[in-house]
Amino acid sequence: MSVRATWSDLRALHDRVDADLERALRRRFRLGMSEFDALSALAGSPDGELRMQELTGAVGLNQSSVSRLIT
Repeated sequence: MSVRATWSDLRALHDRVDADLERALRRRFRLGMSEFDALSALAGSPDGELRMQELTGAVGLNQSSVSRLIT
């Protein structure tokens, strides 16, 4: 198997796991991955608070998207 095929297979597996996790979070908790990531980052901070820029980095979204997420 070529390196390219291996990476392609790994990417496809990652996408399936990500989609399955997203469905499970939505079904059980009515949360998406971004919401889960934000709550996880906040829970892991010492005082349960983060600046918007810190949360933006933790969630991996741009500031506009994080603002909508928080709203």
